[in-house]
Amino acid sequence: MRRSRSEPNDDPYAYAMQRLKKSISDPEKFEQALALAIHHCEKARAYDWSEAEIRQRARDAKGSWDSANAAALKLAQHLEMLDPLTGYVRLERAWSEVAKLGIKKMPPPPQSAIFVALLRALAKQLPGKGGIRGYNLGPLGVGKPSRKMPSREVALTVALAHIFGRVMAHGGPWPLALNSGEAIKSGRAWDAAAEFASAALGCTVDADAPKKYSHDHKGHLYFRSEWKPVQRKLVRPRPASR
Repeated sequence: MRRSRSEPNDDPYAYAMQRLKKSISDPEKFEQALALAIHHCEKARAYDWSEAEIRQRARDAKGSWDSANAAALKLAQHLEMLDPLTGYVRLERAWSEVAKLGIKKMPPPPQSAIFVALLRALAKQLPGKGGIRGYNLGPLGVGKPSRKMPSREVALTVALAHIFGRVMAHGGPWPLALNSGEAIKSGRAWDAAAEFASAALGCTVDADAPKKYSHDHKGHLYFRSEWKPVQRKLVRPRPASR
């Protein structure tokens, strides 16, 4: 029976830990999964979730797509009118300015003809749905346009279920390595993942919703291990009322 968590000294993740322990019986794997879950949940609490900003960026991208294509074509035509030496000098000077930004492993400037070909290729591209092909939301990367962006709790739950699945499937003597950008193919311990997300974000998460989103976007989701929270005032996570 779930105990009350209204007392101020209760661990906000206590019930989630109980659910996780039911799914992962191996002590070492449980401790690793727990540490990763709390790490990402605490990041989620500090993260400035930007769903509205992402939606606005998609609208802006779609609205400016044609004008951006026209600008790329115009620049390509301008470079084609220059003699090769002048074109190279323009690119080399611009490349030198970029190099001052301190970018590591800066490649040499491209030939004018290659840059023109790139610009013409850009000018021919058509916008995807919403003007972008995908987006990042916290620890979840979505490489597919979707009319319905996942909520923050769905995004966090999908990422946690992926982490739990990777920990449970890991069988080597070496430490588990979670790589940023790795594909999310499935998940495990969905109920526990939903409980952790509920505790971190102070809401109620139904594990069926993240499962469905993961299924509907299979092959287009990836894990972002290096997502960085925006510093803001932290609030104590509140457990969802049952």
